[in-house]
Amino acid sequence: MNEIIDGGRIKGGFLISHMKWAKQQSHFDITQKMNGHLSAETLAILDSVILATAWYPFKTLIEIDRTIAQATGGDDSATLFELGRFAAQVTLNGMQKVVAASDPHKILRKQVWLHKQLVEFGNSEYIEIAPQIGRLVRSAYPWYSPVFCQGLLGYYSEAVTMAGGARVQIKETECICAGSEQCVFEISWRA
Repeated sequence: MNEIIDGGRIKGGFLISHMKWAKQQSHFDITQKMNGHLSAETLAILDSVILATAWYPFKTLIEIDRTIAQATGGDDSATLFELGRFAAQVTLNGMQKVVAASDPHKILRKQVWLHKQLVEFGNSEYIEIAPQIGRLVRSAYPWYSPVFCQGLLGYYSEAVTMAGGARVQIKETECICAGSEQCVFEISWRA
């Protein structure tokens, strides 16, 4: 899998929620575990006050997530999935009208708008395939990483669960990191 992480920006809410998850899961100081694994730029950001609405380098998120996954041990993909789930809980808890609608399609359509608010690059599209099946497509990403895609799997899964979907199944069927033109997330659930 390929990645290009030097460019693009994301909102600080990602960094805040991921660091909060790591601290809640760890019986050690996650920041100390990160020393030696992060660039000077990322360490400087972590030493400052991170604002949820400010823009930060995409590279910072990828470095932090990769380091959290390695520091916590176990399966990196599972850890990244959980980071994504937690980020969805933090992000979407403030959107009661969307979540309370008990309509997974509605919350997945809202991801197109949220993408523009939280990620400075690329495009997002949602396609309703069937009553309990949807497809999210991310395209035109000049910066990408399998670390980010693994987190999105967890984020979208949790979003559907929060909107009333049960037994959520999600799979990335195409990935820019593997040479595709876009990342495609196929999502299904039970009512």
